[in-house]
Amino acid sequence: MLIFVDGFDHYGAVPSSGDRLREGVYAETNLGPGGGVTNANPRTGERALRINMGTNDAGVRRVLLSGASETVGAGFAFRLSSLPTDNRSLGLFQWRRNDNGIIASIWVTSTGQVLLAAGGRSGAEVGRSDPVVYAGAYQHFEAVMTPADVEVRINGVTVLSQAIEGDSCAQVKLGANGYPLSGATGVTMDVDDFCVWDGEGDANNDFLGDVKVYTRFPSSDGAVQEWTPSIEGNGYPMIDNVPPADATEYLSADDVSGGVRSTFGVADFPEEIVAVRGVMLATRAWKTDAGDAQVRTGVISGASEAVSAGHAISMAPVWYSDVFEVDPATEVAWTLEAINDLETVLERND
Repeated sequence: MLIFVDGFDHYGAVPSSGDRLREGVYAETNLGPGGGVTNANPRTGERALRINMGTNDAGVRRVLLSGASETVGAGFAFRLSSLPTDNRSLGLFQWRRNDNGIIASIWVTSTGQVLLAAGGRSGAEVGRSDPVVYAGAYQHFEAVMTPADVEVRINGVTVLSQAIEGDSCAQVKLGANGYPLSGATGVTMDVDDFCVWDGEGDANNDFLGDVKVYTRFPSSDGAVQEWTPSIEGNGYPMIDNVPPADATEYLSADDVSGGVRSTFGVADFPEEIVAVRGVMLATRAWKTDAGDAQVRTGVISGASEAVSAGHAISMAPVWYSDVFEVDPATEVAWTLEAINDLETVLERND
C-alpha cells in the first residue's frame, strides 16, 4: 500500500530550520547549514530537498500514519556532492520502531559501497555491496525490510540482499549520519521523488521501481463551490500558491450546517507518463477559533468519487496527506487520461 509521497515542490523555499516541513509532514528535520527545499538541483519539478550530511542527525523523519508494519519499503532519488571519507558517517535511510529505536540502517562507504547495519551507526554490519554509489549525479535508491531480510536496489538493480531480524516499523528516516561527523563534512545530499509503501493491500505492496513524484496544483473551479474565497472571485487561485499565502489567500467554511464542499480541476500531467502508482492530495488547513473542526479531501473520477476520513484540524497550519491508489471509477490503477480529468474535493461537514 502506498503510504506517502513527496516531490518537495509545494512548500516553497524552506530554510534549514525545517519550517513547513515540520507542519504535519516530518516529525524531525535536521537539514544543516545550506540545507532546505531548494531549486538548485531538482530531478523532477522545480525543487528538491538538500541535506547537509555533516550535520548531527542529518535528515528528515516521517511517522507512518497508517500504523506500524512488518514490511516497509521506501524509494527516492539522491545526489551526493561527494562520497564521505568514513564508512559510518553518511546514512541514506533508516527503519525505526514506535519508540524511535533504529531497527536497521543503510550507509554509503568511502568507496561508494552500500552498507547494511542492524541498528544505527554503532550496530553490527550485516553486509555490504560492491561500489555502486557515485557522486555528482542522481541515482535511485529503493529498499524494503521484511521480518526476515532487507533488500536494497540502486537504479532498479539489487545490490544487497541480507537476512536480518526485522521488527514492526512505525517510522522511517531519510538521511541520518554517524561519527565522526568529519567524514561527511562538506557533503550535501539532494533528494527528490520520495515514496514510502508497506506490504499491505493489493497494490503498491512491493518494489515500485524508479518512479517520479509530479506535483500539480488546482487550475480551475469545479461545479460545486461552497467554500468562501478570501478574495472575491474564483476559489482555486486561493490554494495554488507556492509558498502558501496563509495570511491573504485562503478558503474558509464557517457555517457547516449541511456540509460545505468545493471541487477543483488540476493542471494536466506530462504526456510521457506511462503508468500511475497513485494520487496523493496534500492539504494545508487550520481553524481560527476553539471548537471541533474536521476537513476531508477526495477525488472525483467520472461519476465516482472517493473521500478520505476526517482530519481534526488545529489552530496552526498543518499539512494533511491522503492517498488514493486506484481510480474510483474503475477500482484499478489510474491512467494518465483519468488523472488529467479528475477533480479534487475539499469538504467540511462537522
